[in-house]
Amino acid sequence: MTDFSSTAIAYRIDHDDRLVYVNANWSRFARDNQAAELSEPSLLQNSLWNYIVGRETKSIYEMLFAKVRKLATPLGFPFRCDSPRHRRHLQMDLHPQSNNAILLVSHVVKVEVRPYAYLLDASSTRAETFLNICSWCKRVEVPDNRWCEVEEAIVVLGLFGDTNLPKLSHGMCSQCALAFRLTFSIK
Repeated sequence: MTDFSSTAIAYRIDHDDRLVYVNANWSRFARDNQAAELSEPSLLQNSLWNYIVGRETKSIYEMLFAKVRKLATPLGFPFRCDSPRHRRHLQMDLHPQSNNAILLVSHVVKVEVRPYAYLLDASSTRAETFLNICSWCKRVEVPDNRWCEVEEAIVVLGLFGDTNLPKLSHGMCSQCALAFRLTFSIK
């Protein structure tokens, strides 16, 4: 077992990418973020892919997992896991395990409080329109092909007080895509 801090969120996938272990911090984080259905007993033996949103995001994780398994060496990268009230900067470390399993460990690097962003509230009523959000940095794409923080996107898109917010489609902004390709030699 790889050592990790008492605050780290850790989970293990088997060779078929099924969740086979989550630590108590995973379940606590799920409950604290109104996602109790994602706590430990209900998700073990399910495919991790049931919980990854967005084709691009899934593709990047597949490439990272393949690299960790092939090279049998740990790999790490920064990402964000925001909530309506917080910007959460995290570090994800992928650790190869026996039988092609992978231990994924996330550490909180920094948390920033922000005004409530209804756009990130999963319980908000949604329209049939879509808005792209980067799975890694949580910036939102606005019409002039720019990616900006949620607060700026709300202003640019005039989403104040909207009762029908757009659905969020997860992908990767060009800046994060370039950083990933350069860092991990992904084409």
